[in-house]
Amino acid sequence: MSNKDIKLEIPSVKRYSRILRLTAAGAADASGFNIDVIEDVKILVSEVFSSIIEAGYKGVKISFLPNDKKLKISFETYSGEPVLKGANEMTVPILEALAGSVIKEENGGLTLIIE
Repeated sequence: MSNKDIKLEIPSVKRYSRILRLTAAGAADASGFNIDVIEDVKILVSEVFSSIIEAGYKGVKISFLPNDKKLKISFETYSGEPVLKGANEMTVPILEALAGSVIKEENGGLTLIIE
């Protein structure tokens, strides 16, 4: 963990998606992205959070690592279950279209890299 990491733990409550979206926008801005990429990042985190809510998980741990023109976002459920278990058929194509890399971790986590 570096001193640039931004970490959140959010219960799977739909009204908390705004907190996640605002934090993601701030991390994307800190990475130096323009408004179009910032909006894409907000869509990315919303899609993943919706999947977590749909799967019935209690919550999610999220880590943002902003760098110059690069943002790494990692998701892990409280229970260690696969993050995308509750994903609909459009979630993965949306993630792949908007993120440079979509990495499904062996521990069930998910990492998005936006460049």
